[in-house]
Amino acid sequence: MLTKTLIVNKQEMIVRPMTVSDVPVVAAISQEEKNSSWPKNLFYDCLKEDYLPLVITKGDSGLANHTIGFIVLLNQVGESQLIKMAVRKSCYRQGIGKALLRHAITLAGIQHLKHMTLEVRVSNQAAIALYESCDFSVIATRRDYYPLDDAREDALVMRRVF
Repeated sequence: MLTKTLIVNKQEMIVRPMTVSDVPVVAAISQEEKNSSWPKNLFYDCLKEDYLPLVITKGDSGLANHTIGFIVLLNQVGESQLIKMAVRKSCYRQGIGKALLRHAITLAGIQHLKHMTLEVRVSNQAAIALYESCDFSVIATRRDYYPLDDAREDALVMRRVF
């Protein structure tokens, strides 16, 4: 069930577990995000126990250039935390992030987890709308949580109960 074929905008996509060979391209996708990219070593760390890193690919899942997004979850003590999620900028607004998130939610439900939480920048209105469309709601605000150039930005803490 970790690997699944999805149809998104009439295109076949595959969600599967991230592997060591995916890390360079996933790190490159992360670098497209201003102020919130991760270095490669953090993605390698997410291949360890308790983490659930997934990639979504378009077409042949064996070709790195077909990887268009990823999600990293930390599942512990009956709970899931969405640690990081991104889609290539060239693939924005195509429903790919939503399909990937819904698959992660399905997996968490199958594992009988209680809820999924995440933090999101208050300025990231597109991500907030995505999370709300998947039944996440704001439960708290973390002041000055994210670095932002020479300042700090608040984060919304959001949760989806299963």
